[in-house]
Amino acid sequence: MTAFRPTGAGESEDAFRASVRSELWWHAVRRQLGRLHPAAVVMQRRAAAYARSRPTGDVLQHLDALLTHARHNVPYYAEVLTGLGATRLRHIPILTRELLQARTLDLVARDKADRRLHGREIRIRSTSGSSGVPASHFQADREAAIDAGLLLRLHRELRLPASGHLFDLGLHHAGRALLETRIVPGAYTCWNLRSAHNGGAMLEYATALSSVRPTLIYGAASRLQEFADHVLSQSLPVRPRVVLSSYEQLTSSGRALLSRAFDCPVRSVYGSSELGYCAWECGQGALHVQADYLLPEIVDFEGQPVPRGETGRLILTSLKSWLMPLIRYDTGDIGALRPDPCSCGSSFPVLDPFEGRRAAYLYTRSGRAVSPYKIMSIVDRLGVARYQIVQRERGAADLVLDTGYEGVDVSGCETAISTFLGETFRLHKRPGNPFTYTTGGKLNPVLSLLAVAGQESGQQEMGQREGAQ
Repeated sequence: MTAFRPTGAGESEDAFRASVRSELWWHAVRRQLGRLHPAAVVMQRRAAAYARSRPTGDVLQHLDALLTHARHNVPYYAEVLTGLGATRLRHIPILTRELLQARTLDLVARDKADRRLHGREIRIRSTSGSSGVPASHFQADREAAIDAGLLLRLHRELRLPASGHLFDLGLHHAGRALLETRIVPGAYTCWNLRSAHNGGAMLEYATALSSVRPTLIYGAASRLQEFADHVLSQSLPVRPRVVLSSYEQLTSSGRALLSRAFDCPVRSVYGSSELGYCAWECGQGALHVQADYLLPEIVDFEGQPVPRGETGRLILTSLKSWLMPLIRYDTGDIGALRPDPCSCGSSFPVLDPFEGRRAAYLYTRSGRAVSPYKIMSIVDRLGVARYQIVQRERGAADLVLDTGYEGVDVSGCETAISTFLGETFRLHKRPGNPFTYTTGGKLNPVLSLLAVAGQESGQQEMGQREGAQ
């Protein structure tokens, strides 16, 4: 594999490009031969089976079986359901990340006969902590196969070819290879491109773009926008089939930038480390939950259901994992379920609006917590693709912008936000200030330091309240 090169690694640009192109030839061979490998054939068949939509009857039957399994084989659920009769979804208390963190081992299923864990090829995945609470989740091979099936379902919806090149601008761990070969859901050579703020990224961009034409571009919204800025600044004709944005909330101005740079459809994908792929946008721009594997609920802050169309906490029950069941799991996000079906024809429920992280709520001078969704839509009017709203005090926030936006007038946004809130809200322009990234590398468009402080002080209380429901 060709590893990432740090800036000043001692390798000339010409030598780097030559080594990448030499490695690229081997990856083309691996793509062709890898599809014939017995393990790859098995995974492809399993993914194809899971990619098919399941009828409602099968989903409900699977849910009943999962609840029975959790009650008898998972210590945490056996404890909270003690004394109850027939197990129903509404009987299960909401599982928060605080509880997932505190009761990790009690949430793992055992075989009662010998206390062994269920599943083979068990792996542990850790969340990024973007909600304020990092946690770990145990996953078995079956869950990986289901996620491969959902990814194949998405590829089919987008009519992507069975092979090609993927430019991945996601959150890569240190030392990850620049080139990788993936066989499922398609035989793709993946270019794991770094953020433009890392040394050597521009050389990787230039090498990738001069070597191949990307079939698909995927990544975090902020990194996609960095790449789009590079493409536009160089007047490069980069035309993938589709751009998929994930990890972070994509603003409307950011979407417009990606559309202008790549002249192709731009879709958002929603998922998490612990739940895998959960939802993605259809051709109409509606964010559909893949409800044959994830059952959505919207509840208020007391945990009570709200009518369709009303905004609240997004709760998901995963039908993927039996090793560590996530039943009525609080995603940490805010959204609503659209009451009407989507015009695209899909029967899957639509998240509309989807407002993102609860920890991103902003606070007015009077102390009200408000969703940043409307405020972001007002800031989007500036036409600035990449920004960050950082709140350090009530009733005000810093608007962090890239260098070069010193002349942007934010007074109109400030007035519109104040009118929407019904009280004065100050917006302080900060062009050239550094953006604040999470430890996992995410650039969230809204960062409320007040919300983070309040969340940290209230974590123990919330965990106790949810466990007592």
